[in-house]
Amino acid sequence: KKREHQKYPQQELFGFRIVGKRVYIPSHKEAGDNGYVFYPKGLGRSLGSYEGLKDAFVVFFGLEVLDRSLLPARLKTITNVLLKLRSMQHWFRDNDEFCFCASSLLIAYEGDTETDGTLDMVAVKMIDFGRVRRQSGGDPGY
Repeated sequence: KKREHQKYPQQELFGFRIVGKRVYIPSHKEAGDNGYVFYPKGLGRSLGSYEGLKDAFVVFFGLEVLDRSLLPARLKTITNVLLKLRSMQHWFRDNDEFCFCASSLLIAYEGDTETDGTLDMVAVKMIDFGRVRRQSGGDPGY
């Protein structure tokens, strides 16, 4: 636990860690041929404040490059992500049987603004949960 804390000291502050992300920004100077910019684990380790965390989400949701006329559709996407996260949170609050060790959440959305700007689809999935065990009381730390 001490080693993990040293790798991601801000996890205690935020309650989670960001271990990477891939964002479609074809105009970005670091975008690959497919238009995606990859942010490795170092990104999460570099987030030392809530302001840095907010900036990471601004980039993830493309808010700094999004045409302002499309902002309402993207805000709907963010709202849908939050609704799915809250639904998952409620499940864990009611869970009194399982403990999940080292699992992850994958957040993905369809940000194609070429259609009509309102078709953003959202997925919030729990992944990497190979170390699940039965535990009385569930997983209060999730």
